[in-house]
Amino acid sequence: MYFRKRKKGNAVLDVLIIFITIFIIGVFIVYFYSGIDPLQQELIIDFNESGDNFSRDFLQEQNTNYPTLWDAAIIFIFFGMWAAAILSGFLLDTYPAFFIIVVIIITPVLFAGITLSNIYEDLMTDDEIIQYQTEFPMSYWLITHFLPIGILLMCSIAGTIYAKTKIWQTWKTK
Repeated sequence: MYFRKRKKGNAVLDVLIIFITIFIIGVFIVYFYSGIDPLQQELIIDFNESGDNFSRDFLQEQNTNYPTLWDAAIIFIFFGMWAAAILSGFLLDTYPAFFIIVVIIITPVLFAGITLSNIYEDLMTDDEIIQYQTEFPMSYWLITHFLPIGILLMCSIAGTIYAKTKIWQTWKTK
């Protein structure tokens, strides 16, 4: 509890952590899929030639489900991190005067989000990767739209951090 009293909400750091985590996971999943897909295709051909229909069908199902599962997982991770940031912002003690500082500091973080979006888009337009990237439409949209998403994240997290003082005052008077 000693450390909890000294903890202050940091919406800027929360947004930056969400950006970096989603970017790394998004790039890793597409590149992993681009490496495993040719291997699975070769194994499917080998199982088909050997007559092992069960293994062939299992690999085909895995190959079909992989992009959908991980595309949805990135969105799930994003919303989970967003909810955790809002919850931690509500539970941590901060002073409303720091809101102005957060608004000033968020500008470089939003530029970092734009940079990560551009890097991701450049990585995904590589000739060898673009055929695999199209299998992940939700994560592609999420990562390439970090600026509006960052503004939304910042407003919701900072709003939670700095508006809770009014909420607590209203609840205490009732």
